[in-house]
Amino acid sequence: MVCEWDSRRQEWSSGGAPALYLIGVLLLAIFFYATGANQASTAPVLGLWILATAIPLLILGIIDMRRGDTLFGTLGMVFGGLLGLGAGLAFLRPVFLPGPPTMDGYWFLGTSFVIILLVPSALKKSKLFAFGLSDAGIAVLLLALTLTGSLGQQGWSIEVVGYLALLFCVICFYSATARITNETYGRSILPLR
Repeated sequence: MVCEWDSRRQEWSSGGAPALYLIGVLLLAIFFYATGANQASTAPVLGLWILATAIPLLILGIIDMRRGDTLFGTLGMVFGGLLGLGAGLAFLRPVFLPGPPTMDGYWFLGTSFVIILLVPSALKKSKLFAFGLSDAGIAVLLLALTLTGSLGQQGWSIEVVGYLALLFCVICFYSATARITNETYGRSILPLR
């Protein structure tokens, strides 16, 4: 006897919700880093954690691309590749290559543009998530301007980045939970629009 489970064609679920949870946890760590007192000593550890989240984010992005979900596939690639690998290496770079963070800032500048360019597509799925991406784009832009020296040596800007990261963290956690809950119950319980 073949059970119903075995006879159905198996498809992979979207990687969107797990990717949002990963991004949320990463953003929470960035919040504590940016608002903490020991940034110099905790930066390399944060860099390792960012690199560790980059791998599953890239895998989840590939899964979504394969499933035909271009937006979440691209988000997995951007947050896994550009931000995950790029930011992870930027936080670790001073350990191996001391020097000013100007080039790191230019990397983040380009990444901020990519994030902001994803906002119109995100609007089709969720205004809340589009707002979150706007928030993330502004945070990464502010980080870029800080690292390139365009804002001078202002400590306030990194702290603002931390609070913007915390806001997007909450949006990511809610959006992931809403996606899973709504799919589990087969109807909209937690609104996403």
